[in-house]
Amino acid sequence: TTSTHADATRVRVIVHGGAWSIPEHAHEAHRRGVTQAVSEVLVGLRDGTLRAVDAVEQAIRVMERDPTFDAGFGAFLTAEGNIELDASIMDGRALECGSVVCLENTLHAISVARHIMEHSTHVMIAGAGARKYADRVGFEHVDVRDLIAPDQVELFEAMQKNAAIRPRTVFEPDADVAELVHASHQLSMSPSVNDTEVDQRSVGVF
Repeated sequence: TTSTHADATRVRVIVHGGAWSIPEHAHEAHRRGVTQAVSEVLVGLRDGTLRAVDAVEQAIRVMERDPTFDAGFGAFLTAEGNIELDASIMDGRALECGSVVCLENTLHAISVARHIMEHSTHVMIAGAGARKYADRVGFEHVDVRDLIAPDQVELFEAMQKNAAIRPRTVFEPDADVAELVHASHQLSMSPSVNDTEVDQRSVGVF
């Protein structure tokens, strides 16, 4: 069926850019990022040129390019200093879903997840298998150096120097990451450095 104009104007897009205690100095970047993601898809949804699943993918791709959201470019580094991305997407009308876990050398993990949903018999592919799938179906292989943002390098190095800085520390209320990083620079490097597990956050559009 075709929606009437009145029905189309009732389209609503909610973009969720992370649930944590966002420091005040980062508020504007988060507002700007989620607003941009909504702006990219809202008109297309209202005029019928975008399906809901198209809008989900496109909105997340906007966020994957924005280091504010740690979703693609600028994602947190793993303990080995790499970037591994998770993404999932669902189509409620078709009752289908697709996802990737620990996908390397990719900017738009959400697009790989959608391809899995629509063009494979799988629901989830992880690690090296996910990368092989992305290569096989033609997704760009991105050098990890092009995915790493400078502030994440600073945070990673701070974690290596100071065991008190853990992934969850970054998301605690009133945590000032810049201050934590600055404080770590005052410490001397020790011969023994604890390995640091750095969690990858998920991003969703609802």
